[in-house]
Amino acid sequence: MATPRRWIGRWFIAVALLHGIAAFFLYAAPLREMAGAGLIASADDYSLRATAYWFLAFAPLLGVAGLLIDAMEARRIAVPFSVALLLLLTLIAMLAVMPANGAWLLFPPVVALLLRSRG
Repeated sequence: MATPRRWIGRWFIAVALLHGIAAFFLYAAPLREMAGAGLIASADDYSLRATAYWFLAFAPLLGVAGLLIDAMEARRIAVPFSVALLLLLTLIAMLAVMPANGAWLLFPPVVALLLRSRG
C-alpha cells in the first residue's frame, strides 16, 4: 500500500496564513484603532474590534492544528476519527450560522482526515 501524501496539515497551515493576512486587509481600521488604544482591553464584546480580534486570533489556532496534523502525517500517525469528526461537525456548524465564510476551504482536508482515520 502506498504511503499517503503529506498535504493535510500543510493545507491547514496555508489557510491559517491566508486567514491571518486577510485579517489585516478586512479589518485594518479596527486593528489600527486597537493598536492605538494599546491593545489591552481594546475590543468590546460586540464591536467591529471584537470581530477583528476573533478573526485574527483564529489564525494561530488553525496554524497549530495544521502543525500537529503535519507532524502526525510525517510520522504516519493517523489523526483519531473522533478529532476528524469534531472538525467536520465544527465546520458544519460554522457554515450553518454563516455560509459566506472561508470555512469551505477546510472541507477537503477534513474529509481526507475522516477517510484516512477510517483506514
